[in-house]
Amino acid sequence: MSNALLSLFKKMLLIAAACASTSTFAAYSDCSGPLPLTVSLPAVSVPANLPVGQTIPGATATFAVPLTCTVNPVGDWYLAVYSSRLTLVPGFTDVYTTSGMTAGIGFRIRSTAGTVLVPFDYGAGGAVNVGPSQLGANVLQGVFELVKTGTPAVGSGGFPAVGTVNAREYANAGNQSSSTINFNYTILNNSIPSCSVTTTDVAVSMPYTKTSAFQGVGTTTAVTSLNLGMVCDANAHPSISFMDSANPSNQSNALTLAPGSTATGVGVQILYQSIPVMFSPGVYSYTTSNTPTTNGVALGTLSGTQTVPLQARYIQTGPSVTPGMIKAVATFTMNYN
Repeated sequence: MSNALLSLFKKMLLIAAACASTSTFAAYSDCSGPLPLTVSLPAVSVPANLPVGQTIPGATATFAVPLTCTVNPVGDWYLAVYSSRLTLVPGFTDVYTTSGMTAGIGFRIRSTAGTVLVPFDYGAGGAVNVGPSQLGANVLQGVFELVKTGTPAVGSGGFPAVGTVNAREYANAGNQSSSTINFNYTILNNSIPSCSVTTTDVAVSMPYTKTSAFQGVGTTTAVTSLNLGMVCDANAHPSISFMDSANPSNQSNALTLAPGSTATGVGVQILYQSIPVMFSPGVYSYTTSNTPTTNGVALGTLSGTQTVPLQARYIQTGPSVTPGMIKAVATFTMNYN
């Protein structure tokens, strides 16, 4: 081999080595957070009378993973399922399935505002977009819920999703396996006592109150009764959770004023047994650990016709209160053990 040809061969080897080095550099390590995280829904039974297409009571969880990025990854955060496609369940427009799901069960991932996140093809699998990245504080967040799509099979299911920006910036330390949120669930026997709510919409007329009744942030006044009616199977064990319809990510104990309100500096609380309930996008919430917190209220063991006694009251939320009309809306969900 001539010197010229040998020299050319060496250059080709150097170019090949450089290309191989570039292709194996999978991701930068500019972001970090408390991952991996396992979102394990509590084991639930599906009420036999639950219609197909309904969210399964107790099978909803929020997740919010704080991330810190030392540079802006410049892109959108995805929750990517590399193992298989995320596909629509036949006959549905917003319920999905993937490898690892059991029969008769589908899922949705919503934004904290309640919008269903639509999956798209991503490499060999699928992904949902959970929002833009930025320098500094970021959050991977959403709501995971199970939906009855047929006759549910008893057993466990789930799938892993990886937090990533265009597969070049993983959510934690530049490592795919360290950037995973695992969504798991268990379906128990389908026979479970449940309740039918007889008052699905409750309008509460709050009394007129003077601004002078508020003496500072946290002041409460004008307690008003409201009741929820239901009919329960024998020995049902329901719990109830509330979501702030005007601000679904609200996890405080004061409802945000809804559009159309003209008063300021005030909110509305809902009380059960004289204690303000905490609002939440889902019954179970995961933040920085694999241990869930819950904002649901257990109602005990109930049978037959029942009335759940609740109360509403004003609470001062700002440094001053201005007069006007107040409107607040909460959505409640029944869950069963």
